[in-house]
Amino acid sequence: MPHARYSPEFKLLLRCHEAPASRVKLDSQIQILATQFDENIFKSLLVRHRVAPIVYLNLKNHPSISPVLKDWLKSMTEQNQLISLKSLHMMLNIQRELNNQNFEGVFLKGVPLAEMYYGDTALRESIDIDLWVEEKAIVPMSTWLKSLGYVSNLNIENINKHQLQYIKRTDYHHALIATKPELSSKIELHWKIRGSLGGFNLDPSNQDTNLITWFYGGLDLKVFDHVDQFLYLCTHGTEHAWFRLKWLFDLPQLIAKINFDWCVVRERAKVLGCLEHLEISFLVLKEILNIDIPLPILEHIVPGKYKYHLKYILQAIRSDRGFNENDRNRSRHFLFLWSLSKKRLNPNLFLKYLTGPGDWKYFPLPENLFFLYFPLRPFLWISRRLSHSLKFMLIK
Repeated sequence: MPHARYSPEFKLLLRCHEAPASRVKLDSQIQILATQFDENIFKSLLVRHRVAPIVYLNLKNHPSISPVLKDWLKSMTEQNQLISLKSLHMMLNIQRELNNQNFEGVFLKGVPLAEMYYGDTALRESIDIDLWVEEKAIVPMSTWLKSLGYVSNLNIENINKHQLQYIKRTDYHHALIATKPELSSKIELHWKIRGSLGGFNLDPSNQDTNLITWFYGGLDLKVFDHVDQFLYLCTHGTEHAWFRLKWLFDLPQLIAKINFDWCVVRERAKVLGCLEHLEISFLVLKEILNIDIPLPILEHIVPGKYKYHLKYILQAIRSDRGFNENDRNRSRHFLFLWSLSKKRLNPNLFLKYLTGPGDWKYFPLPENLFFLYFPLRPFLWISRRLSHSLKFMLIK
């Protein structure tokens, strides 16, 4: 695949993917900074890709970086340190509550990933807390979080049986947003690790799941083992078209810290149904960060198989705009996801478009009439759009 042309600002950003910083990579940055370089463009890329802390680690002692840019990077990093501490405090509270109620939970990505593979909890930008909990814990943990000051658009405690079953089939997590500044801003409670695509088919409730313990603050927090962690990151990143470099930068940290047996990794990917995600991820790593593909992975990749996927991913990574910000982008991403689906006629991919919480809130029906939401969907969709437009016009 031909290499894309990147701006000096983007090239510099890509050189800053290692923790700790590589001396060779830093020397090459001097050549980049000697060319025409716009610090404002660079800042916008850092915000867009959420990688300011690791970039600051790489550039804070670089003589060619202006004091203004260094101060800005330092400020962004310090903000992330505070957010990371807030997330860590909340995670420990969550683990205590899980222990108190005797529930199983597994923390996904986030602060444990940063500490284990970056070597510092603050080097990876912290946004929210992702947590898998066993299905019976979803409602009690949601209720507990709401008692602390979290809210959700979906009142999962009060929806009826059919609605709850529908949500569990068509979605895989429940998001709660903080209303108090002292709380971690967002928590996602997962009852499934991934959505309906058929990739990374791992159920932590099974006894044979490979989990390890991250010990912190006197508590044992469960996380994926190194192989499953790597494959989960590959699956998550690929399904999001690697839109943010933050996700892609995770992979070199694991590769540097863990002596992977890539034959074992590939076989595990086959078991979990995410082999395509693993292969695509390495092709992206090669294209974007020039990281060599391990031979046990490379020798099985069919030339040209992922041409469409790589084209779409590179466009997503280089895009200056928000992801899925309009109907056209959402349609393109749906086609991309569908191309990754194990089942080309995957009903769960389509079911979530047939009704949802917006319809239920707008037009409540008795529980035994839930089936009517499907034929009513077009009328409810049009009515909701018209109602929204009318409210907007009245406000203006």
